[in-house]
Amino acid sequence: MENKKVRFSLITIIIFILVVVACAVIITINLSNGQEKTKNKYELVSIDGDENIEEIDGVKVNISEELENAKRIDELEISDFTIKYDGKNTEITYDVQNVTSDTVEEGSYELVFINSNQKEVGRIIESHSFLESYEIEEKVKIIPNIDISNVYDIKVEKIY
Repeated sequence: MENKKVRFSLITIIIFILVVVACAVIITINLSNGQEKTKNKYELVSIDGDENIEEIDGVKVNISEELENAKRIDELEISDFTIKYDGKNTEITYDVQNVTSDTVEEGSYELVFINSNQKEVGRIIESHSFLESYEIEEKVKIIPNIDISNVYDIKVEKIY
């Protein structure tokens, strides 16, 4: 009888230790993934093709009509996207506007780049400053050595 109690206690302790170790491993993996995501400001690949491009004075300029549509997340409207590639760098400009009568605290969001086949081809983590009511912040992003001028659309996702 006493032997069964000892055996049961040992099995219970071993199971408890295994559960604690498994939880620690899962938490460590999740934390390291989160750190990698915020550490890398962008993850992009060059986009081949020219269906969304007009070349002006040797500079590729994106002409996709989808980029004319304003994107909305919570109290922010992100609009007026322009994308240009000069042979060395891609320049992305856009506006972030607080569309409410309240003040918006600093925050982050992700720009998700979509090609003509509706496939995601990259992401950029961006942030906005403290915005007063209806204030607009103009953003300029320079991405070296990557040509994403042929992007079809950009989606905006909130980072929690």
